[in-house]
Amino acid sequence: MDPDSLSRTVPESVRRPGVVAAWLVAWIACLAVAAGRIDHARGEFRNRSASARECRADGNSGHTEIDFGGQYLMGRMLATGRGRELYRRQSLWPVVWAAYPQGAEAPQARDGFPTHLRPPAERDRPLRHDAETLMASVMGADAGEWTPAAAAATLPLLAGDPLTAAALAAHGTGQLTPQLVEAVNKPAVGGPLYPPVHAFLYAPLALSDDPQAAYARFQYLSLALTFTAGLAINRVARGRVWWPLATLTVLLFPGYLSGLDLGQNQVLTLNILLWGWVLLASGRDGWGGFAWGLLAFKPVWAVAFLAVPLVMGRWCMLAAMCATGAAAVLLTLPVVGVRTWLDWLAVGGEATATYNVNENWITLSRDLTGLVRRVAVDFTKPAAERDAPAIHRAAAALLLSVVVTTVAVYRLRRKPGNVTGTAAGFLLLGAYLCCYRFMYYDSLLGLFPIAVLAAAPRRLAGNVYRLQPGDAYASVNGVVATALAALLLCDNFLRTFTVEFTAAFGEAPSVRRLSANTSIYMPLDTVILLTLWAALAVTLLARGDDGEPPLPAA
Repeated sequence: MDPDSLSRTVPESVRRPGVVAAWLVAWIACLAVAAGRIDHARGEFRNRSASARECRADGNSGHTEIDFGGQYLMGRMLATGRGRELYRRQSLWPVVWAAYPQGAEAPQARDGFPTHLRPPAERDRPLRHDAETLMASVMGADAGEWTPAAAAATLPLLAGDPLTAAALAAHGTGQLTPQLVEAVNKPAVGGPLYPPVHAFLYAPLALSDDPQAAYARFQYLSLALTFTAGLAINRVARGRVWWPLATLTVLLFPGYLSGLDLGQNQVLTLNILLWGWVLLASGRDGWGGFAWGLLAFKPVWAVAFLAVPLVMGRWCMLAAMCATGAAAVLLTLPVVGVRTWLDWLAVGGEATATYNVNENWITLSRDLTGLVRRVAVDFTKPAAERDAPAIHRAAAALLLSVVVTTVAVYRLRRKPGNVTGTAAGFLLLGAYLCCYRFMYYDSLLGLFPIAVLAAAPRRLAGNVYRLQPGDAYASVNGVVATALAALLLCDNFLRTFTVEFTAAFGEAPSVRRLSANTSIYMPLDTVILLTLWAALAVTLLARGDDGEPPLPAA
């Protein structure tokens, strides 16, 4: 490529001696990391066992995990015309069995039943088929009467001759009483946690009965959306962050790799938030609200960020967001009906109760209530005895304190109309932290407020890091840059080389131990972002806002 052609290709902001080379290096690094991420995601759940009996016939189990499998199941139910039965376990079972055939499983799962036919070394191992594992991971439970009903119905299959089969069939018919049949046929509400809107989003991926292919397609789609998120960060930061560097930051940010491995949708959510803000910062409040209204497929995030236009006084954006979300719900009704939405509310209620006491959910969570519960809940007790009013009050107090502080500091020190800089970033970070419930892969959304902070024309918080390569000049907020560096270090180094700390207090036998480590089960990213939020609050109170208003609409 000749110099003149290259000059026309790169942005005007980097057409300076020495900076073009840095820009190209940034793209090379970005593409290299992206290739590594997708390679990791495609190989994370591949067969790794040396035992032929443990290797899956289809070679990869990523599509069987609840993270992608639950979303695929929602789309598949809609694609097969079962929109009104999204949360009825009796209807979910045949769809799951058809999508996850036993022939794709490992030999030990395919021929591991009944137990007495297994090799002696495998007889004590808990084995399930893919469909059973997925259905055990979603909410709800099947009727307990299924076991005797299934036994009565299948009893004739055990016969060795027609006469015995007839006798067993007669006996089984006697066992299938009207009361037993009624109990089995009573609708069992359960299923994935996602609302019906989510099923429409995933239906195109689930048109074929091949969840593994859909899993791969969604991973590649997520990778493509990573670059659009990087472009959105570039626009939010008003060109002050190069597109390749922004994309590289997305690739390396906490939650990205885990979500890509599992086929989760956090990159899509990040795009909705970023592009909605790009529209707002361009003076298109209504279109920004429309974009944020698409968060109807993830209601906890819709509720969290609904507060942003409300506190800012962006009434057009607020109205458009509410109207879009409501329209998304109403458009589902002809297909799924009202009862399906009521079923989803019941599923959500069960999930909330489970979330309060389940050790795995609590330790993998990243919300503020999870911070309290991981310390306060005694996981040595039975699940039914773990919850307590005092824990609810402590969790609510922490959440409420962040909500009140965020609103008060923002309203006190903001400059009305600003959509970039410290005040806007502080408000968005507060909204992120106040999301009621979310898991570790959604930590990626914490990059959104950092992008808004990067758009400030001058830096106020703490020291300033300056970079001056050639004729280029850039300054970075010291507190924000330090928090970002800590987040990237945490997820890309400390997660790999786990560091663990344990401290003991008191004397035996009442000694208490406090343990912490850098594994994925510790919410280091939330702690870092909460610390950044506190530093921004102090900065706003001490020095005020440094943002900019929206650009004039084109």
